Amino acid sequence: MIIPSKQLNIKVRPHRRKGQSQDRWLVDVPAKVSGNGKRVRRFFDTKTEAEQFRTKVMIDLRKGVLNTHTRTSHVAFGEAVQQWHAREIDRIGRGLKRPKSLEKDLIYLKSLLPVFGPSDIAHIGQDAVGGYQTKRLEAGKSPVTINSEVRTLKAILNWTRAKEWIDRVPPFEMLREPRKKIDLPTMDELNLIRSLMPRQQAVIVRLIVETGCRQSEAFQLRWKEVDFDSSCIHLYEDDVRKLKNDHSARTVPISSGLASELRNLPCELDWVFPNRKLDGHTMNIQKSLTTAVNKAGIKRDGAPMKLTVKMLRKFYVTWQEMRELDPRLVQRMIGHAPGSKVTDKHYLFLPESVDRTGVLNMEEDVVAKVLATRSENLATRQPHEGINI
Repeated sequence: MIIPSKQLNIKVRPHRRKGQSQDRWLVDVPAKVSGNGKRVRRFFDTKTEAEQFRTKVMIDLRKGVLNTHTRTSHVAFGEAVQQWHAREIDRIGRGLKRPKSLEKDLIYLKSLLPVFGPSDIAHIGQDAVGGYQTKRLEAGKSPVTINSEVRTLKAILNWTRAKEWIDRVPPFEMLREPRKKIDLPTMDELNLIRSLMPRQQAVIVRLIVETGCRQSEAFQLRWKEVDFDSSCIHLYEDDVRKLKNDHSARTVPISSGLASELRNLPCELDWVFPNRKLDGHTMNIQKSLTTAVNKAGIKRDGAPMKLTVKMLRKFYVTWQEMRELDPRLVQRMIGHAPGSKVTDKHYLFLPESVDRTGVLNMEEDVVAKVLATRSENLATRQPHEGINI
């Protein structure tokens, strides 16, 4: 059934609440033509966006596309992404989001848009997302990657719900993420690796291992942030350094040995670790680290040990756990929120030698000997004697 044009009484007007302007524009779609049997109200930041939405709804209604009682928002996911993207850029300009976070979101959207781009945002439900997860698994993608993509999808849908374009966001079931086996080097192996690296890269490794700082925090270190008098470095946000979160702002003490190695580095530039062209800071030391591991002949399971720069931070957390350092102090040192579950879940990897101490040997354990002695004592008692447990 085609709805006559005279019945398409879709209004665009400023949104007011108790007589006060809300700085938004309202599109009011009557229940008889909304497509779901209910009055639909959509809010937009500008009049242009509101009028574009009304035009799209009227075209669909004239075609009879929406003459059903299915829930619909009249907004495709691809259209929502465009407006969400503009809003995220604005948030970056106000310091509410890091550019790197948006870069990751856009990478995930490259996989989401071909599937969900044309879909109405109100029609993206559990079945559609479940099918997407299945196809991505069949394509060989890891559960971690797929879950990140679904979280980005959910974040955008939550944003559309906040704009009152949809009534609710269905719960999406995340895939199980098996924990990978990570073999960390010993302290002796790390010292051997450092001895085979160029001086500047070796100091970076020591800085991350001894302080637990992020690799980006180490690469962007400037001389004005190094306090040799107090033997510490100051990591606080400014025009150059952008921190990950509020807990990343901190003062980190350094050892006398690390301070001595820092003093021996050239200090003609602002950066402690400049790049080869001397026009910026070091961006990556992975190639140098891998080369040193191969030269040292350090292996795990018969193959050269895979050691990444990020694993050095995990080494710091694991080593401090073995030293029984207060977890709250560890989290403050690495810039995590107090009580954060991320620290134990993603940064603590006890070596097999430590795990083996948790094995209970019934033949050698003291408890087994005590039980055996108690059994002998019970056997020698008279029948009328009581047992004191």
